[in-house]
Amino acid sequence: MHWLLNLKLKTRNYLNQNSFSCFKQRVIPLLGIILSFCWLDPPTGFSQSSYNPRLYTPQRLAQSSLKLQRAKQERFWLGSGEATANYIEQDFPLDQDFTGISWEYTEQLYHGRDGSGGWLTSWSLLDTRFELNAADTFGNQHQLQTHLLAGVWGLGLTRQLKMSNDYLLMFGADIYLGIGLIQFSKKLNYSYGRVENFSEKYGFDVVTGWDSFILLEYDESWLFGWKRSFYRNKVTIDYDDFQAYLTHISSTIFFIGRRFGQVSCVPTAYVSCD
Repeated sequence: MHWLLNLKLKTRNYLNQNSFSCFKQRVIPLLGIILSFCWLDPPTGFSQSSYNPRLYTPQRLAQSSLKLQRAKQERFWLGSGEATANYIEQDFPLDQDFTGISWEYTEQLYHGRDGSGGWLTSWSLLDTRFELNAADTFGNQHQLQTHLLAGVWGLGLTRQLKMSNDYLLMFGADIYLGIGLIQFSKKLNYSYGRVENFSEKYGFDVVTGWDSFILLEYDESWLFGWKRSFYRNKVTIDYDDFQAYLTHISSTIFFIGRRFGQVSCVPTAYVSCD
């Protein structure tokens, strides 16, 4: 007990003699650490201005909880537009760019907060048709018809901008992979008058590519937008005696659709999902 009493007396004397020094060296840094925690980013769902315990009312907690629960948004659209391709036959020779028409049906699932960024998954059914009527360097006339029907699955990133209470702007990009069935038919008019009809050819096409899109949504319901897809898929066509190559380059789609599956609600102490 004697040595403990002696230690307390020495400590008291030290504090009396160096009170300001102790305050400056120990108390001030401790206050700094406490204040630094006060300036950390608030929890997700609350704004910087509302980071105040006195403002954590049930109404605010309900609004923030509901915002966080808007985790999935489902959209679908139907669109059509121009498709571009390139056709090459080396034996004649023929190298021709031409256009066709493409139809698209897409179902898209968005994962993220409303009016913020997130990621998305999608599934699309593509129907693309090309018709070519061109002459080669020898004066032979080539008439080609191509039909591609494919299903593709996409994965991408997106960003949403809440323009007002009614309008939402959304843009993003996807990469995708799919498989399709492709059909060819061809008629060849030789320069000396002979006509040759080739039998229909069928095959499979592995579809790879990426796209970018932008859409405007009204009142969490109707939407319309624009989409540009890039493919560069080269398909080999075997005509028995010779081969040709068709490359689907890109498609530009204008679409209209609708959003469904409004709010994925989970009941909490502050949110009722009635």
